Order: sequence, then C-alpha cells, then structure tokens
Amino acid sequence: MKKLVYLPSLAQVLNLPTPWNISFMWNLGSFLGLIFGLQLVSGLLLVFYYVPSEAEAFDSVIFMVREVKFGFFLRLVHLNGASLIFILMYTHMAKALLNSSFNLSASWLSGNMILLLTIIVAFMGYVLPWGNMGFWAATVITSFLSAMPVFGELTLKWIWGGYSISGRTLQFFFTLHYLLPFLIMSLSVMHILFLHHTGSSNPLGSHSPLMKIKFYPFFTSKDLLSLCPLIVFLVFVLIDPYWSSDPENFSYADRLASPLNIQPEWYFLPFYALLRSSNNKLGGLMLMVMGIFVFWLLPSYANQDLKNFSFYTMLFWIFFLSVLMLGWIASWNADAFMSVWLKLFTVTYFTVWLIMWLMSLLCYGLYF
Repeated sequence: MKKLVYLPSLAQVLNLPTPWNISFMWNLGSFLGLIFGLQLVSGLLLVFYYVPSEAEAFDSVIFMVREVKFGFFLRLVHLNGASLIFILMYTHMAKALLNSSFNLSASWLSGNMILLLTIIVAFMGYVLPWGNMGFWAATVITSFLSAMPVFGELTLKWIWGGYSISGRTLQFFFTLHYLLPFLIMSLSVMHILFLHHTGSSNPLGSHSPLMKIKFYPFFTSKDLLSLCPLIVFLVFVLIDPYWSSDPENFSYADRLASPLNIQPEWYFLPFYALLRSSNNKLGGLMLMVMGIFVFWLLPSYANQDLKNFSFYTMLFWIFFLSVLMLGWIASWNADAFMSVWLKLFTVTYFTVWLIMWLMSLLCYGLYF
C-alpha cells in the first residue's frame, strides 16, 4: 500500500526551489526562529527563580539579578530579546507587505496568528516583574475590556480574578506567559511548512522555475550569517541593557501612586495610540482590534501582486509613516490623546487599507 506523506522529507526541504534574487530581508525569518529559541531557553531558566506572587514577584526578580550566577545576563537577554523580536517581526511583515506576500494566504495568516500571540505574551511578560509602570499599564489597558457589550465586565473580572488587579491576575498572566510560547513555536513550524509548500516570494514577483536554485547549500550558508547580528545583540545587551525600559518600572507596584504618563513598551505604542484615539472606550477598543486584524483581511483581496502598481510603494511608505507617528504620539504625555495629530494619523492608518482594497478591485478587473 502506498504510504501517504503529510510532511516534507529532509531531501525536499534541502532541495526546495528558492528564488536566487532574494536579499538578506528574506533571512529575517530564520533569525526570528533563532531569537525565539533564545527567548524560550532564557525564559525557562528564569522561571526557576521567579515567584508569581504579589508579595514576592518584585523581590524574586531582584534576587535572580543579584544572587543567581549570570542571572542578570539571563534577564537582560530575555528583556532585550523581546524588543529584538518585535523589531525583526515588524520588519519581516513590512517586507511581506511591500512584496504582496499576503497572496500566500496560509503563510500570511499563520504569521499573523504568531504576531497576535507574541503581543499577548509580551504584554503579560511586561507585568510579571510587578513594577509600577507594568502594573498601571495592565490596569488601564485591561480595563478597556469592560466596554465590550454583554460579556465585558465578566471577562474583565475573570482576567483580574476579582475587582482589581491582584496576585491572582499575576498568576493568570504568568501561566499564559509560560504556556503560550510553546504554542507560538508550534505555529512557527506550521508557518515554515506552509512556506515550503508555496515557496518564497521575491522582489521581482517572478514565479519562473528558471529563476530558482536549491535551498541547500546556498541559502543555508546564508542563514548562518544570522549568527553575526546575534553576537552584536549579545554585546549590545551588556553595553546598554535598559535602553527601552521605563525607570518607573524599577519601583514596586503602588496602587496609590500612578506614573505621570502610563504607557506600555515601545513596540505596543502604535496599537496603544489607536486604543486611546477615541473618546469612547468601546470605540478605542474596536479601533485597536481592527488595527491588528485588518492584516488578516489581506488574503481575501484579489489574488494579484499590488506592487505592480507604481502607486503602491508610495502607499506603503505612507502607512509606514503613520505607524511611526502613532507610536511617537503615544509616547507623549496624557494630553497627546487630545491632539488632532492622533486623529489625523489614525484616519490615515485605516485609509491606506481602504485604498489598497480599491486597488485590488481595480487590479482584479484589469486581469479578469
């Protein structure tokens, strides 16, 4: 009886036809896998000394930094590794968006699921040290869930474990922060399998077999170059380890003293700006959810390369600028959320997607 093969063999992986004209931007996926593995290992080692308790969480972090051998290095690698993951992930998505890789729907949707879970895991990890900024950021952001109709208050109390953030919330966040990375790794394997099924995109958008060469040894050796930026990252961790950390998060969580400007980590700022761009809690929550899930709608567009339009590149950079400006405005003080600039760039953010939808309809009409 003929055996059914559901997974590609090693020979199929090594002989995968790969476009010869792809640049180092196509190596970001392998580098992301390397950093994800580093985060998983460093996180497992830190778990041995962390105590998910409202009374001991802050002190346990201090203990692992001061008393555990190389504990400070493990924490700094884990702390800065989160920032590096989002830098690579956003760049990886920008490359895919610029090259219309959303036409590979399975790879695109699995990648967006990885992004969503990574955002959840990183947000929960920001709260675990039980610093003052993390405590108040979690209080403000999770309180927006109460704006959901019918199940809002119930969902918020279930996450908090009561009527306010407490030790039960910390245990809930720690459990998910520990378990979800394993789900992310499983999705990453699926993402790679989907990629091997459809093949990689390339700057020219050509699908001709004449423009492809074997994955091994040409691109495996190219992936090994990821060790060079990894070494640079480890050196940077020792030179400026707290470049992205808020000083307010180095003090114990105080329910009676909120920071002057409550905000999450830098990689959440564009979505936080969308959350605060509406005067209505439900409106802000919907804008933030739409800002994330709008990427999921791209494969439903016409199956054409939008980069064939010369206007598309300019549209991409307008979107890129709007994301940067939203993140910058969200880092201002609380008065920034009344700024007209926030409203303007929020409208720009979603207008870009509307224009892309119209372009896809036009592209579909031209070809069919």
